[in-house]
Amino acid sequence: YIARLRQISCPCLALHGETDYMFIRPMAQLAREIPHCRLIVMAGRGHMTALEDPQALADHLIGFLKAL
Repeated sequence: YIARLRQISCPCLALHGETDYMFIRPMAQLAREIPHCRLIVMAGRGHMTALEDPQALADHLIGFLKAL
């Protein structure tokens, strides 16, 4: 599937918490392989960013959508 990621033509957002160690490498790879993919790493957050800091997550999502 990695080779097909470059075929994605819409803007994408890859977002994870800084301490969500299972997703650090996969999200970085998505951001490298998908054209127009923005990577956001939420500092001090883990796997459950929506519960840990819902306002910061909402701000990141709104910022991404406004930039479209």
